[in-house]
Amino acid sequence: MLTDYIKKEWIKLNVEAENWEEAIEKSADELQKDSIITPNYIEAMKKAVKDMGAYFVITKNVALPHAKAEEGILKTGFGLITLKNPVEFGNVDNDPVKYIFCLAIKSSNEHIEILKELSELLEDKEFYRLLDSEKDGEKIYDYLKNKKI
Repeated sequence: MLTDYIKKEWIKLNVEAENWEEAIEKSADELQKDSIITPNYIEAMKKAVKDMGAYFVITKNVALPHAKAEEGILKTGFGLITLKNPVEFGNVDNDPVKYIFCLAIKSSNEHIEILKELSELLEDKEFYRLLDSEKDGEKIYDYLKNKKI
């Protein structure tokens, strides 16, 4: 269940970011504060974009930044932010990005489980409506919990 890997506090709505680098930093901020990832992991995610392009902008407006577990994941979790003003990551097909799921997945079993559940969630129009209309991350968390993905 997705709510096994996220806390209410890790969901931030209408976040301001000047560019993709700042957006990644802000999406990872709560994970770093709660010792899910190290500062090195944030740098590794930004380096991945510089080295390989914005491959983790997976669909219109959605990015799933991540890096290798050995680059600074301490525990499995993910953060979620929505951006007040979408930013360009450099993905011609899916920019600009408004929704960022910062992934920190330690094991391959968790990786498969989380990506399967996230793929279902990313098909859910009601979820996006809530992300765009709510002011409180707790309501998004409750939606995830009640949806039982």
